[in-house]
Parts: sequence; structure tokens; C-alpha cells
Amino acid sequence: MERGEALTLRFDDREVTVFWGPVGDVDRVAVRDGRVLTWSSPDDCVSDAARHAWRGLGDDDIGRSAMDFGPAQDWLRGRRPALPTESALNLWNTAKDVADSVDAPWRDRGPTADRCYRKLFAANVPWVFELEAYRPRWLAAELRCVRTVLGRAVHVLRSELG
Repeated sequence: MERGEALTLRFDDREVTVFWGPVGDVDRVAVRDGRVLTWSSPDDCVSDAARHAWRGLGDDDIGRSAMDFGPAQDWLRGRRPALPTESALNLWNTAKDVADSVDAPWRDRGPTADRCYRKLFAANVPWVFELEAYRPRWLAAELRCVRTVLGRAVHVLRSELG
């Protein structure tokens, strides 16, 4: 990893921290013996990463950030009427990074899934599409697809992060 993040993930009413960053042109989380390494706090993660000098990183090279998947999980449970695009995109992307890191199967491709991902992406970073803002309008089939992918994403995180 050229740089790294102590990334705290909030899901299932708990927090777990992983070491995340790019390896070449793909994003990965730290893995040992086929299992994702986790910490109870970002400070513990940064301390371990610096102590082991992962990829030559020191304390100053490791950022701290957090992602809250609670809103997306609430939507999956029917506790939220509108799809929270930021939480949904972060959950989708993080599950892919975790699955890729442990070589677990991850199915999130296909015409409908690709269209849904583009809508989530545009809602979060509209300037990439030369827009000031973007509010997706969802077809029923697209919402079913997002529900399926996010359900798989939650399963990946539960399975791989304990």
C-alpha cells in the first residue's frame, strides 16, 4: 500500500477498524492468513501499522476515517423509506474491497447493477459527470438490484469481519 487508512466501519450497531488502502490500482484491506485484520480502535490500527512499518508507512502516513453503514442497513430493514446513497455506495465499495482482499466471491456486475452503481456514484460525486447535483430516480427493478447487492455486502462484512 502506498498510503493507508485506519478505516472504522459502523455496521450492525458496532464499530470495527480495518487497515485500508491502494495496492497498485486496486483498494484492499490488510489480511493475514486469509482473514481480514481488525482492531477495536483506529489508534490500535495505526499503532500496529506503524510498528510493523507496513509498506514503509509511519504514523504520519496513515489517515483515519469512518464509514457508517447503519443508514443503508436501516433501508434494507425497511426502517428508512429513501435509499441513503452515500451509505449505500460506501457499503457496496467496501464489501467489494473486503471480498477482493480475501478472494471471496463478489457478484455486483450486470446491466442493471452497473446502472445502479453509476446512479449511486453520480449521486455522491456529481462533478465527475459535470453536474452540480444528481438525485437518482429509481425503477423498481433497480431498487431490487440495489437491495440484493447491499444484502450480499452485509453478508460479506459479517462473514469476513466477524
